[in-house]
Amino acid sequence: MSDKGLPLGLVSSPVLANLYMKEFDGLLYGQIKKMDLGNPIYTRYADDMVISFRWMPDYEQKIEHLIIEVKRLLERVHMTLNDKKTAVCNLRLSNHVRITGVSITKDENNYRHISVGRRLKNDIFWRAVGLYEQEAKDYAEVERIKGMYSFLMSIEKRGIEDCYSERMKEIIREKGYENLEKMIRDLGEEHENSSTHG
Repeated sequence: MSDKGLPLGLVSSPVLANLYMKEFDGLLYGQIKKMDLGNPIYTRYADDMVISFRWMPDYEQKIEHLIIEVKRLLERVHMTLNDKKTAVCNLRLSNHVRITGVSITKDENNYRHISVGRRLKNDIFWRAVGLYEQEAKDYAEVERIKGMYSFLMSIEKRGIEDCYSERMKEIIREKGYENLEKMIRDLGEEHENSSTHG
């Protein structure tokens, strides 16, 4: 590990962040629940976090209070809030907001949905297919792809591969797999087996 922290995209990076931030997550979620917010949702991936709630007339004061609480709780775990990356988005003004690679959209019933978008899903697909076809695997890339797919699953629980074209699904079947997830899992197991025997 370098003095710059954990490499981006590795499966272990968000796992270690989750272990380190476990107490913070619990404390922050407890504070959010006490704040009388409409349907609050707190999500965090590594060091990026999003807090959303239904619009209310005094939402600006609620946000100020939230920011103060986040800063206070981050100090407890020896971290600070990056003010340059802190943004307030109002879905009453826009039906779509993109934050740290995640899209938050609002439907006609005012329900919020999160998605990573098609571009990242396609990127993961083609990188995984390219790796599968390599004779000598780049196992750092295998770990990155596993990490990216893990991120994808943490955001979208179901229907991740529904956006893939029939041709893309056929490519996976031609390689002997039911879906991309199983192919990526096999790439990872192949890596683990070669590490154990090598």
